[in-house]
Amino acid sequence: MATPAPSPTSEPAAQATPAASPTPTPELPPVEVVGPLLVLTELLGPAPGRADGEGKNRRVILHDIGLNRHWVAFEYRNPLSAPDGDRSAVQPTGESLIVWSEGQIHRVGLNGTVEALLLDDDAIRDVRVSPDGAKVAVVRGGAGELLVLDAATGEEVRWVYGPATPLSVTSDWRLHLGDWHADGNAVSVSAGGQTAIVALDGPIRVLPDYSEISPDLRYALQFGMGIRGRNRHEVAWTSIDVLDVETGRVLATVSDESGVIPPDEWRDRIATFWLPNSGEPVFHLLSAGPMVLDAQSGELHPLTHQIRSRERSRLDTACYFGDERGTACDARYDGTVIWQGAAGWTEYIGIIEDPRNSELHGISPTPTIRDGEQPPPPARAEMVGPLLVYEVRGEHQDVSDGTSGLLSRSTRRVIVFDEGTGHSWSLFNDVKDVQLARQGVVLWASSFVAPGSPLLYVHPDGRSDRLEDSWSWAHEYRVSPDGRKLAMHLGSSSDGTTSTPAGLVVLDVATGARTMRLSADEIAAAADLDTAVSWVLNLPSVETWTSDSGILVELRDGEDWDPNPAVWHVVVALDGAILAVPCEVEFSGRVRSCFSPDGRYYVARSYDARGGWYGFDVIELSTGEVLHSVDGIRIADDRAREWASPVHFAWPTRSSAPYYFSFEILRRDHGEPVIDISVLDITTGEIEVMDSTEYLARFYPPSRATTDCPAHPAKPCDILLDGEVIGEGRWPRVLGFIELD
Repeated sequence: MATPAPSPTSEPAAQATPAASPTPTPELPPVEVVGPLLVLTELLGPAPGRADGEGKNRRVILHDIGLNRHWVAFEYRNPLSAPDGDRSAVQPTGESLIVWSEGQIHRVGLNGTVEALLLDDDAIRDVRVSPDGAKVAVVRGGAGELLVLDAATGEEVRWVYGPATPLSVTSDWRLHLGDWHADGNAVSVSAGGQTAIVALDGPIRVLPDYSEISPDLRYALQFGMGIRGRNRHEVAWTSIDVLDVETGRVLATVSDESGVIPPDEWRDRIATFWLPNSGEPVFHLLSAGPMVLDAQSGELHPLTHQIRSRERSRLDTACYFGDERGTACDARYDGTVIWQGAAGWTEYIGIIEDPRNSELHGISPTPTIRDGEQPPPPARAEMVGPLLVYEVRGEHQDVSDGTSGLLSRSTRRVIVFDEGTGHSWSLFNDVKDVQLARQGVVLWASSFVAPGSPLLYVHPDGRSDRLEDSWSWAHEYRVSPDGRKLAMHLGSSSDGTTSTPAGLVVLDVATGARTMRLSADEIAAAADLDTAVSWVLNLPSVETWTSDSGILVELRDGEDWDPNPAVWHVVVALDGAILAVPCEVEFSGRVRSCFSPDGRYYVARSYDARGGWYGFDVIELSTGEVLHSVDGIRIADDRAREWASPVHFAWPTRSSAPYYFSFEILRRDHGEPVIDISVLDITTGEIEVMDSTEYLARFYPPSRATTDCPAHPAKPCDILLDGEVIGEGRWPRVLGFIELD
């Protein structure tokens, strides 16, 4: 990051680091700002790095909550030596931002203007802005030194050389930057298990070893004498003292009615769970559950929903598992979701509550896209087809589960576009999971609080049929390749008089009629497996159907608690034939790496004594005949092999593939980096070597339906058909086409 000359009138920088630029043209009026402003950063590029985007370019986005508008302020290079993920290289200070990038610390205006260079040092290891935004704490150097700067001028306020402190700072125990005191007059540092409070105008006070200190430095926990817990592997404490950090006075001593504090593995939860506004600690007592300490009275009170609500910050961020694209994270302000981003791409920095004194020039605010109302489905006679079906995420809701307060949920919506008429409509607005069928979709309607969700067959005109009366016991389902049948894994159930064991059920999608039901024990017996084992049935994570008439299930020993249990793979044919096959994929792994798309062939790996895969056999399922054997290769990961077509099996060459290679990454990232792929044609036995670009062009030609946001699925994206925009949405997933009869 080049050192810029401070310029209070410069425009937002267009490069990857804030830099001075010419005065903006007079034609650009100042941007209206109401506030509060949500400050966040987003990663630029195709995917987060191995260290969550460290060393990659990011951009700062400001969202005006009052106007529901946002804009990109500037871009910067995230430092390679960023801290342990608990704070960002960008932090707000008043109506400016402190930006640590390329060995420099700048104060940058909200529109990207560099206001001051505070520090230029390649040895910077960590940066933390004080709560009042007036000071910047920096740790730099090998063993470490603390430098506190004035955030407005860059002048030195305090300097502490780590090895000269009472802390155990050595080449092995480096100085680490902690938190600021709530009043901004002291900052904490640590080394070698010790924590010290450095006052800006006073002495350095070292806390007792292994004290747990609150984020605002007001309180500290000290554990009493260790005693044995309920087994020899546990350590418990007779008591915990809560100290006032400033005075050292013991405010309260906490112990359980049983005489001990929870065991050692709970210690981190006790020591790091602090209420955000009061800074008071929460204790998980065995006899009473979560208890919060009132530091004024020294009394313990149950941690209620009301206390949680009172302590919740106005800006509340939360992440939850998304679909195959990753984890979604949202930011709520006063309980309302105002931004959604993808984990690894998006980082929420904070709120600037009152930015009305700012004048932002040279920036064009962009309205935030919200869900629009979709028209209802047309009558079946009004459809022309073909119908493109895709899924997007809807708005968020806060739903009470009746016990621990509010839980965040993002709805999922199924949208249909009629290519013949150009019309779109919402087919279903509250979906848990959806798969394309022949003349509609099969979906679980979302039910966040209820124990189960109805399994429905929804027609393009919105009519729906319930497929299974035992829907509340369904664990998973898979639609067959032709869209006419459905395989379900049902859990055990009882009607009060008879019990039905868990097993595999096959339904006809059009009628909902059952065509097969087999328990796990029945499948194991037919496959000549040991019937004395308590077999547990699962469906693989993808591609359960080996063909339109064959289903692959996984059977594992239900009493084997190994984290990677041995799994038998069994093909269940609709004509009643059942066959166990040596399809060696990871538990709930990818069938694509074993069975050909039409289910006629499968691949069995061969090992040497060291356990590496040095070859494979291609076997015809119906006869068990070995058609081809390939030796002299080593692919340990199931993701690094796949059937490219019903007669082509592919794997990367050993010399060119990186150790983390997978075909999923290859398809998603469009062949970067380019490597060599070996492809076996099982009709001829010939092996052709081609580069990954050629491989993708041959076996994965571009789809007619695409989205414009592979790099950031959480932002609103365009859905395109043959290059023309036909819709928009967040986290879009194209399901496919329905050809109307």
